[in-house]
Amino acid sequence: MTFEERKEYAKYRIASAQKTLDAARVLADHGYWNSALNRLYYAAFYAVNALLVVNNIKTKSHSAVKSQLSWYFVRTGKLDKSMASCLLNFSTCAKKGIMKIL
Repeated sequence: MTFEERKEYAKYRIASAQKTLDAARVLADHGYWNSALNRLYYAAFYAVNALLVVNNIKTKSHSAVKSQLSWYFVRTGKLDKSMASCLLNFSTCAKKGIMKIL
């Protein structure tokens, strides 16, 4: 992909992340916590995928997205470890957050 193609794809992924986050809010508002957590995970996944794509970092699986985020952004100090930890383990973080609300 050219840089312009990567930028366009990243924009698409960010838009997908935003729509998925909106869906998570609707689901949570109606008490569908498991589905909301699933949508939150995918919103984070899409956003991280956009970051990797725009930086020309290739992935083929969810686990590759997580490992590449760690390798290129956490290890180098570009992304705070606690933020990455939440993104990498989003369902766990989201569950902890919901447990505080309940």
